[in-house]
Amino acid sequence: MVIYVEQVLIDNLIINFFIIYTTSIILKVKLNPLLILLSAIIGSVFALCFPLIKIPNIVLILLKIVLSLFMVSILKKYKKFREYILFYFTFLISTFLFGGVCLFLLTTLDKTFKFNNYSSYSLPLGLIVLIVFFMVFVIKNIATSVYRRKTLNNFIYEIELFAFQKSLKLKGFLDSGNLLKDSLTQKPITIIDYSSLKNFLNLNFLDILLCREENLKKTLPNAHFLEVKSLGAGKKIVVFEVEKLQIFFENTAHTIYNASVGIAIKSFVSDLGYNALLSPELLNL
Repeated sequence: MVIYVEQVLIDNLIINFFIIYTTSIILKVKLNPLLILLSAIIGSVFALCFPLIKIPNIVLILLKIVLSLFMVSILKKYKKFREYILFYFTFLISTFLFGGVCLFLLTTLDKTFKFNNYSSYSLPLGLIVLIVFFMVFVIKNIATSVYRRKTLNNFIYEIELFAFQKSLKLKGFLDSGNLLKDSLTQKPITIIDYSSLKNFLNLNFLDILLCREENLKKTLPNAHFLEVKSLGAGKKIVVFEVEKLQIFFENTAHTIYNASVGIAIKSFVSDLGYNALLSPELLNL
């Protein structure tokens, strides 16, 4: 009997936790994990006690309704009664969803399970639900990552910089948020990661960090600093011009002469491999 009690408590605790967690995901509401756990424990304890109480079915149903109302009520502070009702009915839908999954698992995998006695199962149901939920979570994240990568790849282009009788090939991401313009020329700025340029231009990191404009002009004759607010690379970036910038499409190359380039000290290179942020205005030049 001790094993049975532990099994019922653990199974119900895991299932209740994921029912509430699924409810919060559906409604896009962030809940305190401790409150989720507390609600799940209360539901589990009563789930253990209900089979031991000999009362009419109608009373048992009413008790379960009251229990579910209480479990939902302790999860968060509700601003309106309508919000509470929405949360409660979503909780019920999640309960039916998980109930269906559990019933399917029991009838498929557990030969000892009987419909007229839901406590007759021997399957570690909570563990299986945990594994299934984890698998769904992993698959969902993989699918999201693949879709995101596929979508972003449509905005990544091969680019090539030409300066000081040299050239450098990079990958540029067409960033709709890159609206920076050179304060001197009003040209759109292509932001490039410092680590991608340091060898190409033989730059001194301290000159950039300490805003030593005179020193930078020895290497970059037209270099100057531009104040920015939301680049994540400090208050100022170095801006200079290259002889030309080429953006490669499928069969053509779009060339911008005397293109403005900004250097981002803080790396923004993603797992997609791009190291430059292109302005949408570049395609109109």
